[in-house]
Amino acid sequence: IDTGIDVDNCLFRDPNNSNVVTFTSYPPTRPYDTSGHRKIVAILSFFYNYGGDDIDVAGHGTMCSSAAAGYVPLSLVQSQEEQDEMNKAMGAAPEAKLIMYDAGSVTYGSGIVFP
Repeated sequence: IDTGIDVDNCLFRDPNNSNVVTFTSYPPTRPYDTSGHRKIVAILSFFYNYGGDDIDVAGHGTMCSSAAAGYVPLSLVQSQEEQDEMNKAMGAAPEAKLIMYDAGSVTYGSGIVFP
């Protein structure tokens, strides 16, 4: 649970599948599809109906998720050297996929929403 996740961040970007499923109600209305996006299985926007959103305006959720599972594949960069440089910021579990429980809201500032 955090402020959200920037799906276009280089550590999460997927040029083959930019569509990330965002659920705006809980529990999710269908099973998770783990075969889609390379890093992000789903975003659960818990407080969507209370001013929540499906973006990360604060950047905190993206930063924490990067520390956990961020990874830049060679297909997203021009050379092995560039990949090596980018992956100095690689997360502790680079092969992991994430489900973001988004509790952030642009409506209520850059913090986490508790209705």
